Amino acid sequence: MKKHKKKQKSSISSTPNTPLYFYLDLPAKHNQSNASEKIDEWAELLQYLVNSPEHVRAVLPSQSSNLIKEQFPVVIEHPAKFIELDDSNALEEQLSASGFAVVFHQNTLNGVKALEQWYMQQVSLSQDTVYIGVDAVNTRKQRLKKLCESVWTPNTLKGIGNGLNLVPVKFLENYLAEELHRESPCLASQRLQKTGWKWEEMPVSLDEDTSFFRFQWAVWSSLCKNFVKQNFTNPWTEMRKSTDVWKDLQNGNFGLYRLSFVFLILFLLFFMPFLSFDFGNTWDEWTHVDYARDILDFYLSWGENQAVFDLSKHTRYAHLHYGASFDTLAEFVYRYLSPFGIYETRHLLNALFGVLIIWFTGRIAKAYGSWRAALLAAILLLCSPRFLGHSMNNPKDIPFALGYAIGLFYLLRFLKQLPRPTIGTVFWLSFGIAFTISSKIGGLILVGYLGLFTGIVWLYHTYAQGLKVGISQVPRYGFLMLVVIAVGYFGGLLLWPQGLKDPIHNPLQSLQEFTNFRFLIAYELFEGKRILMENPPGHYTFKWIWISVPLFVHIGFLLGILPVPQRLKQYKGAILLFLLFTFLFPIGYTIVKNSTLYSGWRHMLFTFIPMIVIVAAGWEYLFTLSKKKMINFSLAGLLLVLTGLPVYWMVKNHPNEYVYFNELTGGINGAYTHYETEYWSQSLRQAVEWLVENEPVKDKKIVIATNFEVHCGQYYAEKYSDKIQIVWTRENEKYRRPWDYAFFGSRTMSKEQIENTFPPKNTIHTIKADTVPLVAIVKRQNNYLPKAFEARSQGKAAEALEYARKAMEADPANVEALRMNGILLIGMRRYEEALQILENCLRLSPEDYVCLTLIGTALYSQEEYNQAVPFLKQAIECKINNVSAYHNLGRIYIAQKNYPAALKYLQEGMKYDTNKNYALYFDAGVALIQQGLRNPKIKINCFRMAIQSLEKSLKINPNYSRAYRNLAYIYSNLGNQQKAQHYLQMMNQRLQRN
Repeated sequence: MKKHKKKQKSSISSTPNTPLYFYLDLPAKHNQSNASEKIDEWAELLQYLVNSPEHVRAVLPSQSSNLIKEQFPVVIEHPAKFIELDDSNALEEQLSASGFAVVFHQNTLNGVKALEQWYMQQVSLSQDTVYIGVDAVNTRKQRLKKLCESVWTPNTLKGIGNGLNLVPVKFLENYLAEELHRESPCLASQRLQKTGWKWEEMPVSLDEDTSFFRFQWAVWSSLCKNFVKQNFTNPWTEMRKSTDVWKDLQNGNFGLYRLSFVFLILFLLFFMPFLSFDFGNTWDEWTHVDYARDILDFYLSWGENQAVFDLSKHTRYAHLHYGASFDTLAEFVYRYLSPFGIYETRHLLNALFGVLIIWFTGRIAKAYGSWRAALLAAILLLCSPRFLGHSMNNPKDIPFALGYAIGLFYLLRFLKQLPRPTIGTVFWLSFGIAFTISSKIGGLILVGYLGLFTGIVWLYHTYAQGLKVGISQVPRYGFLMLVVIAVGYFGGLLLWPQGLKDPIHNPLQSLQEFTNFRFLIAYELFEGKRILMENPPGHYTFKWIWISVPLFVHIGFLLGILPVPQRLKQYKGAILLFLLFTFLFPIGYTIVKNSTLYSGWRHMLFTFIPMIVIVAAGWEYLFTLSKKKMINFSLAGLLLVLTGLPVYWMVKNHPNEYVYFNELTGGINGAYTHYETEYWSQSLRQAVEWLVENEPVKDKKIVIATNFEVHCGQYYAEKYSDKIQIVWTRENEKYRRPWDYAFFGSRTMSKEQIENTFPPKNTIHTIKADTVPLVAIVKRQNNYLPKAFEARSQGKAAEALEYARKAMEADPANVEALRMNGILLIGMRRYEEALQILENCLRLSPEDYVCLTLIGTALYSQEEYNQAVPFLKQAIECKINNVSAYHNLGRIYIAQKNYPAALKYLQEGMKYDTNKNYALYFDAGVALIQQGLRNPKIKINCFRMAIQSLEKSLKINPNYSRAYRNLAYIYSNLGNQQKAQHYLQMMNQRLQRN
């Protein structure tokens, strides 16, 4: 509401002839006993009014006049000073239309005297302005009170509202109808600023020293009352008074929509946490638990416990680049408040965060459209299976999305209020930025939005008001941005020890790491191909959104952007462009930066918030195109069907909501073998529960293998038995170790491998979504492969081959059995047999990088170099960190005397080697020696690099005599005979020992 600071001259002058009415109401909540307790205060006030000048009179409302006259005879004794209102006539007919009424919320004689004194000092007062009484803020306690009031309420007063208000008589009837006189001072001053009337502050102090906590109680009680009135009482009253429901339903702000939105949120506050108890924990959630435990210990020990910085802990280096506000909150609640387990507590809080996202998304939709749009946004978000699924157990992307929603909501409010936003808006915008940063450093994107859109608003104001005004506002705009950025940035570091350690360098380093996430090498199935996620296709995120959001999103989004041309010159059009930008920019940024993405579009889940607002606005826009009942009922029916489809799917496949695909792909059945389905191992809980209920596993020691995250199953297995042990297997070594049962998923498998080998043989049950197996529960029938691996490790190749052949005969589609046969036959130099078996393996799994590497190795060993190269290169395409393939390619090019090519592949292999392959560094040294001998101009430089490579080889394996010989050769060639002799002696010593 626009605040008018300058006095507006009017026809009324504060002279003894100017009527001043004191409105004396005894609220219904003040019964006779309550009035008696303050009888002395009332008596003093009434006596003062009796002795006041002639133009000062008291007004008694009909509902209170009898009680006042009974308690205070002075009213009867001086009838000329007290006017009893008649409900049958308008106030302006009973009072002087040119007068002012004094309305107060507590009878205080000092306040009345101060107000009358202020009134008499005014040269002129405006009949179009309400004057709000405020206490001056001139003490530390008052400043603290004012700060808290500004943060928690939308009050824009400079002073503290005291409830002593001066109202023109022509506004009094509406003032009383709104029941503003029955509100608390805090709430009344808030609501006065929203009435649409002009208002000014009136410095009239009550000289009362209310305690800080009592003041806070008044503020909070006012907030609660206002919330109830705005969201329940007023909408319900509007609905009851409705005489034409159909006509009112066409009004997007009809009370039914607001009431429905609020009731939906209240329902979800209970329903979604209740639902969260059905969901399992996710892949790396246990590392979040460990990280949060260390963070909380760090703060509780005032920084003495430094375990949070222990890089030896699993994935700790990656976690140090995350803020952990949600995880730390969950750990605190679990440790001190929650009666539930750690993961149940986390999921409950996760679900509550999901509800808050729905709330703020609805509020953004209201800012753009109406309460109908808010209700639609909430319903459509709730009916989006991927969002609902992630809301239950995603500790990274849901908290970040909540911060993004808060940031967008208050950024819109901030921009609207410029150049003078309220303290509350500045605070909550800063909080939104801080909370987003405290989840991921990517929350800095909100800082970018703040700068961009504040600049746009400044340009608009400058264009509208002139360059001089615009330049004069630069310091204010700059100061506001500085405050929001500083509070938001440093507030976001408070629960992030790594950020606090170096508040500038570490967050920026984390931002760089997240832009190109290099903490893992991941492959995924996308559009039927197994691709490296370090370099995903540009359309990766858009394609995932296209195939995994319900159809009502597609239709609504198209409808939502249709009104752009006609709204560009309107405020609503500006919000639409704001929403489009905040949806598209983050995705576009990841494309331009070629960021690492994986696990579908969950990292971009926060962009769904502005998108769903546009979708909701699109559907609302469709409803406004026609006023015919039949058309609107048909549209409502269409939307009901479109929301019913994903809701039915969620009910049928609960709790696997997050693997939803829409009808454009044929659902999850159509997406299977083309896209990743169960990538987060949350269905392992269901596998454990089925196994415990259907197999005799409780009373004996059981080993269960899985290619999913062990902790996702072990936590739930221990609820039934301490004898169940779940162990992890590599994706290409599932059968290497002995186990009794296995939980296998198709994660990272190629299309052909899924079609040919999944679910594997001996599967006794599958956890499914529709007809798609998410987890295969396998019961082991033999241990041939573990015995083959054991025999091979003992040097018993023939025995190992016998077991490997038995494994292959037992399951001809077991690619691991086929590979083991190939490995053993290559070791025996039976290359043709090996190649024949490996080709069968390749038919089952064409992108099996181990099989491709083995074929290349077999061909290399036969000196079929040109035939080996394509297989090894394809093996690298299928697994970029395939050191063995790089090494064999290097050896091939050395054999072909193509030393630059050899060095290229050997050095690439070194990037992924974990200091285990000494032969890799030796061969690189050989290639460098030969390249130096071929080109005398670079000989010395090549020899120096060869020395480094050969020394690295010896560091890994000090007994490798060939490395000593080559080092001796290099130093001899360089003329350093002393060094050459030293390495020859070292070589001879090693040879003698062996």
